[in-house]
Amino acid sequence: MLECGKFTGVYESMKYLFAGALALCLWAVGGMHQAHAFMLTLSESQLNAMVSAVFPQTRVYEDTQFTFSNPAVDLDPLEDEISVNVTVLAERDGLQLKATATLSGELFYHAQLGQLQIKEPTLDELEWAEHGNLVPESLLNSLKRMEGNRFPVILLLDFEQLDLSAWGIRQPKRVEITPNGLLIEI
Repeated sequence: MLECGKFTGVYESMKYLFAGALALCLWAVGGMHQAHAFMLTLSESQLNAMVSAVFPQTRVYEDTQFTFSNPAVDLDPLEDEISVNVTVLAERDGLQLKATATLSGELFYHAQLGQLQIKEPTLDELEWAEHGNLVPESLLNSLKRMEGNRFPVILLLDFEQLDLSAWGIRQPKRVEITPNGLLIEI
């Protein structure tokens, strides 16, 4: 089960701000024909602002609902990996346990869907924050079993939601991690 946040409120304006910034950069380059590629690099802080628009995300595993929120992206250009530090809320039978964790894996750009994803992310560095001793053993065990396991795809950016076509910008051709940030080729 995947529930992704839609652009609302402040994120709605971020959508237009991002698309407008891309359009302005294209205009600044001037005279660029569609045959030429345009490169844009997002820093980790810029990427974090964009990624926040598609969180929280929810997954169900072993009858436990896991909700991931408060993402903080970390890019590793040497390993060509991305990790996202998140808050995890595990819920089962009306019981809840809050933890922090890291979702890490391979950065994947799904061109047909126009989505930037973490492919088969692993849940690592799991630490429950509060009341761990007051939560039933079954919920704690469910959370512990998730550590080191792979989850389905985690959505980072949805270029379709950004609707860059309104600015005359096509979907990205390529996305990759560089030492300067996330490189997007349009």
